Amino acid sequence: MLIRKNPFLCLVLCLLLAIGSPAAVMADTEAELRSQQAADSASYNNTISQIEDNQAAHNALETEISDLDARLISMMSQISILSRDIADTEQNIAEAESALVEAEAVRDSQYSNMKTRIQYIYERNEHLSWFSFLAASKDFIDFLNRIQYAQQINNYDRKLLTEYEQCVTEINALKNTLTASQGELMEEKGNLEEQQNALDATLTEKRQLSDNYDAELSSLQKRAEELTEKIALEKAALQEIEIEKARKAEEEARKKAEEEARKKAEEEARKKAEEEAQRRAAESAAAAAEEAAAAQRAAEEAAAAQRAAEAAAASQAAAQSASNAKVWSRDEAFAAYAVAPGLQGQINLAAQICRDARANNTDPNIGQKIVEYACQFLGNPYVLGGESLTNGCDCAGFAKEVYAHFGVYFPRNGLVIETLGVPVGSLAEARPGDIIMYYGHTALYMGNDSIVNASCPELGICTRSPATYRSIYCIRRIFY
Repeated sequence: MLIRKNPFLCLVLCLLLAIGSPAAVMADTEAELRSQQAADSASYNNTISQIEDNQAAHNALETEISDLDARLISMMSQISILSRDIADTEQNIAEAESALVEAEAVRDSQYSNMKTRIQYIYERNEHLSWFSFLAASKDFIDFLNRIQYAQQINNYDRKLLTEYEQCVTEINALKNTLTASQGELMEEKGNLEEQQNALDATLTEKRQLSDNYDAELSSLQKRAEELTEKIALEKAALQEIEIEKARKAEEEARKKAEEEARKKAEEEARKKAEEEAQRRAAESAAAAAEEAAAAQRAAEEAAAAQRAAEAAAASQAAAQSASNAKVWSRDEAFAAYAVAPGLQGQINLAAQICRDARANNTDPNIGQKIVEYACQFLGNPYVLGGESLTNGCDCAGFAKEVYAHFGVYFPRNGLVIETLGVPVGSLAEARPGDIIMYYGHTALYMGNDSIVNASCPELGICTRSPATYRSIYCIRRIFY
């Protein structure tokens, strides 16, 4: 299904599967696919890193927007309170103005009453003055009464005038105070409204930036999905190449077996012919046949002795090879990788280092010891591109350094790692210490459906279960 989605890969595989495809063409195509797969894997890892950085920045921006929203709500609440205070002050000013109008009405009424009294006095005798009014007294008692009356009228008018002046003064003072308070409240409201406008502009800018983060995150996620599909297609193509190589190897083995069977048949026919000739010769010369039979037995015994000697020599050579397995040092191994001829040279060198490591370490519990060693570094930091189990490493650096402790050295190249040791068919067959490769990630199997790995900057070196939390690319076993 994956191959059908990519016409180019389908065409390449058709050419590879054609009868008589040259082996050189297949090798070149495989090398090109592995190189492209390595580039796509690196691009995928970079895209995942960008997604994580984008998400962190987006989360920080959302927190900032939330804080700005809270400040805006608080500011709007303050403006609302100020608006109510301004309205109350305006109401108080209106009430003071109304009281002033009432006081002025009282003043006018007092003034009108006073004019009425004066008019009354003069209407009774328009030529009378206050002096005349007093002089017209009938007697001393009437004079005193008139003086007291005039004084009472004067005191009453003065009292009303004093009360009016005090009332007007208090009302004007209250009005001035309220007017000043209203000005202060209006100025504070204006300042808050300016701050609100500035805050609204900032929020608009931040929300636009948030939308940009969303768009970029969507684009990066789409890119990651495209790379995942492309890597899957390349893996399918490589698997088809492996199948084709296996088919050709099987075909060559079949042809070789047929050739050997033909030679064996010819040899048997030849032997039968010789036996028939010997039988006929024996009939004519019994003595000669007996001598020939004795010579044949001697030859067979000599051949048997020769085969026994060869088997002993082969056994001795195998034992010598195991005892002479090379013990690689780290510097020596990576110096050899540096001069290895291309990817295939690194793959061949890694295979030799793995064979020597297996010959030098026959501990049946080596896989469990690898896991125990790896778990010593749980909680240490994740560092992209790092290779320190204590100061920080990424997933490939973690697997590389753990196995280096057991004399197995390999580069942090997924195309090399996926050829180490022997393949394991499924997770059900996996053992502790096996290397599990995902798309864009590497881990070590612990057993019980769990892995230990350098996961990400947030988790560092940690364990995880189930092991199938991501799609498994392949499983490799170095010690078997």
